[in-house]
Amino acid sequence: MRILPKAVLSIACGTALLLHTSCTWRPAPRNAQVVSPRKENIRQLDHAAPIEERPAAREITAPSHLTAEEFDRFRKEIQRFYLAPYLWGGASPAGTDCSGLVRTIYRRAADINLPHSTQQLFQVGDAVKPRELKFADLLFFRFKRGSAPDHVGLYIANRFFLHASVSQGVVLSRLTDSPYAENFVGAKRIMDGKNGR
Repeated sequence: MRILPKAVLSIACGTALLLHTSCTWRPAPRNAQVVSPRKENIRQLDHAAPIEERPAAREITAPSHLTAEEFDRFRKEIQRFYLAPYLWGGASPAGTDCSGLVRTIYRRAADINLPHSTQQLFQVGDAVKPRELKFADLLFFRFKRGSAPDHVGLYIANRFFLHASVSQGVVLSRLTDSPYAENFVGAKRIMDGKNGR
């Protein structure tokens, strides 16, 4: 089982998602700065201190909209998938694409069946504003021409999200970084409230 590093979850989730492991993690290299209205809109919502200045995480607590059991199941699924290779059409830690990752995590962690299609996933759930994102919300991006999104990820916290990158496999990236900020098209919430869906 691949374990999601303590440093990543300390940075990404503060007190919410700290995992006990001694692994180290380095974020994917940042590309050149991109200035666009969409990136600026997201950037102004990111009030977290730089990674180097963030305090150490404290006690483990579940996000307020999930039960402790739900959170623990999500945490275990995120661990199972972290650093899994990319495989188009896949939906397991042996290989997965972006929608397969989201579908399997939700099925195993919350017993919710979602489509294995980014475009179909964009049709479910409730729209969420960037400033209101919560753990396990779905984030959608459009990298190709057309109106429909073609990439999806799972929001963690502090602008970090989990997704299956074609070049890197399942990794954490930051919503405010390029190329995600300028290609972000919206977010959807599948779960809201204790035991609520």
